[in-house]
Amino acid sequence: MCVGHLSIRGLIRQCVALCTLE
Repeated sequence: MCVGHLSIRGLIRQCVALCTLE
């Protein structure tokens, strides 16, 4: 799931990376 947009930008990048990997 991609719900990093609710956190800091740093988390957003990690969220996007995880979404891309999955």
